[in-house]
Amino acid sequence: MDVLGLDVPKADSQQIEIFDSVQLFLRNAKRVNSNFVLEPKDKPFVIQICQLLQGSPLAIELASHWLRILTPEEVVEEIRSSLDFLSANQPDVPLRHRSMRAVFSASWQLLNAQQQMVLATLSLLRGGFTLESLARVAKAKSSILFGLVSKSLISRSNNRFVIHEVIRQFAEQQLEPSQKEAALLELSLLSEDWATSVAIHDPKKPIAESIRNFDQEFENITVVLEWSVQFQPLIAAKIVSSVIYFWIANAKKQFGMQWLNRLLELPALQVRDATRVNLLYVRSVIGLRMVNSEFRLADAQLALEIALEIGDMSAEAKARHAIGEVRGDSGDYIIAISSIQKALELLQKAPNINLETDCLNQLAFVYWLHGDIDSSSRAFETLISKSLAHNNKRSLANGYANYAYVFMTQNNLVEAQRLLEQAIIIYREVKNLPNLCATLLTLCNVMFRRGNFFGTQTTLVDIGVLCPQV
Repeated sequence: MDVLGLDVPKADSQQIEIFDSVQLFLRNAKRVNSNFVLEPKDKPFVIQICQLLQGSPLAIELASHWLRILTPEEVVEEIRSSLDFLSANQPDVPLRHRSMRAVFSASWQLLNAQQQMVLATLSLLRGGFTLESLARVAKAKSSILFGLVSKSLISRSNNRFVIHEVIRQFAEQQLEPSQKEAALLELSLLSEDWATSVAIHDPKKPIAESIRNFDQEFENITVVLEWSVQFQPLIAAKIVSSVIYFWIANAKKQFGMQWLNRLLELPALQVRDATRVNLLYVRSVIGLRMVNSEFRLADAQLALEIALEIGDMSAEAKARHAIGEVRGDSGDYIIAISSIQKALELLQKAPNINLETDCLNQLAFVYWLHGDIDSSSRAFETLISKSLAHNNKRSLANGYANYAYVFMTQNNLVEAQRLLEQAIIIYREVKNLPNLCATLLTLCNVMFRRGNFFGTQTTLVDIGVLCPQV
């Protein structure tokens, strides 16, 4: 059975009527409802219908049949909620073609037991999957995948494999509860590995690569989080608190905050331990510009209280860094400097290069805000030196971008521009769009002050292109 076929429009397509899948949908829509007219407000939903059904002619015909009583938006909601929606009771349609379930049931019987099990297991993956997920979650080799691809039950899109949405719904319903639980546990362990890759600095593997991988798997990780919140909350806590740089760099702080709020309210995570400290720390840090300072400070202080209680130096260093960040943002510079310095002292005994460079960056910035240019410069130089030594591009870019402010204060605009341009190169490379846009805006300021109006205009255009993506 080949359920894939007609070309489908992309989400941003304008003239969607030129696509075969849309033409079929509209032709059938007119047949079942002569009053149907494709309004501009309907186009995004028609696109979603064709995408969800991946151009399957039969599925599109069955979906368009419902336009007798539903709007395109309602059709999308029904497709997402139930495979049985794709059915029709038309006497001129053969029985075997009156529902997608009937079609898939016939095709399912043609698969051997191993193919059935692998396809059913892979149906839990909502955002596509890689060969790594195939091996870890479905315990299968590529030869099994080849058989499923050859039957058009799975397709390949760039470097990922995708299960047709309606096939995925059918296959998931074939899983026994115990099989589903076992597969979700494997997926959760794999998700932990993805999160750890973001959290732990590896000089041979840039963090940008780990963040991109985590982002590609974000739909699957969301499946894990929803499951683990109910059955394995410690797994959810570890994943959410490990990927602080993902929440910040990928402009997903709102998602991170939602998960942190949810996890911190769970009865199972009320224990005063390192897990709770990590959750409080991350919520305090990513809360910058999102929640008020009092709320962030309360999280940081509670984290410190627990860290001291359990005698965990690493947890204490995180809590003191968070306090220093909040205090610095509130203008309490002396307290901020003292707190961050204590964090750095602790990190000499409990090394964590990511946290150490974050502390140095924050310390240098607070010194600058406090007007201590010499101390700020020394801290930035130390930060840059350590970042280069450990090939930590994330902290290096932050160091360059923030160090530029010191030179702007001294009216050394040439050096400020050099540092900003170095930061911009790295931000582009690691695809940190929020920091890239902010640094480009600072560069505009420097170039304008230097009289480079053409450069200012060009950079503003660049920002205009990038900002909608943040």
